[in-house]
Amino acid sequence: MLNQLERWIFFYDMALHPVPEDAPDMPMVDVMGLAEQLWREGEAVWLFQKKTAALRIQDVVHHPDKEAYVMLISYADQNVSDPVFSDLETGDLRVEPKLQGEGVAISAHLVISTKKRAPGEAVYLCLLEDVPGVGRTKLRSFLTSIFRKSSNFTFDTEDGRELKCRPSAEMAGHMSQTFQEDLASGSAIKGFELIQYERGAEEWDEPEYLKERKRQVVIDVKRDVPADVAIDLANRLKGKARNSGYTDMRIRYKRPEGKQKSILMGTAREDAADAISIRSELLTVEEPLNQCSDEIRTELADQMLDKLVAERD
Repeated sequence: MLNQLERWIFFYDMALHPVPEDAPDMPMVDVMGLAEQLWREGEAVWLFQKKTAALRIQDVVHHPDKEAYVMLISYADQNVSDPVFSDLETGDLRVEPKLQGEGVAISAHLVISTKKRAPGEAVYLCLLEDVPGVGRTKLRSFLTSIFRKSSNFTFDTEDGRELKCRPSAEMAGHMSQTFQEDLASGSAIKGFELIQYERGAEEWDEPEYLKERKRQVVIDVKRDVPADVAIDLANRLKGKARNSGYTDMRIRYKRPEGKQKSILMGTAREDAADAISIRSELLTVEEPLNQCSDEIRTELADQMLDKLVAERD
């Protein structure tokens, strides 16, 4: 489940590799301009999984003053189970079945800089809203597909021929956490904390004075585990926590010199390894965010733009 008032964002570097390799670099501002035109024509979509799932550009806005684009990317999948809703008081369940040709949908904001990270390098900072299903693996394939469809770039070869070329997208995360290095050097996981906000049952509420806002479950680890096992354990626990309504999970570990450290991550994240090793920040909004939207949410997009500019400039 996604928290309506919070979103985690990941920091990535996006490299544009020319195809073929001897083609010149293609500027991001030009590449995104062509992708925007493809969106206006209603063709910015990528079907995969034997055409049972789709990624598409749902909305896009260019911000020349900030040298950046904001894209809203939607993901729909026919293979995902129908959503189920539960009455908080009675526990009665209601299934909302998909109609013919529909898939369960979710959307994510992506902010891409059109200014290079360094002169001479076709690498650009980008920030991605963290939602299930729209991770960097799918996103990389999706953007490469969109760039292929929209590209009208050409270049002249040494023998005088004019050939078509296009960019291919590659994404690498900004490493800011040292969890895996700490474990490799002898640190040990000590436990997990599962955090649940706004509990629906309001078991501890006293309407006149009290309102339950947060519940935590503390889980201890009985023995030290290696780094790869630790990440697998975190992934399994994260899935169980998400299904039980917990929105965040804190991993507690102890460094060899005795210092205690912790990492906070959202349970909606696809991969605990990314959450642990890639720089992320938690953003909050005042107006609730839907699971899927058909237009860019300005409140969230503006915060992401500010983060991008601050990190880049």
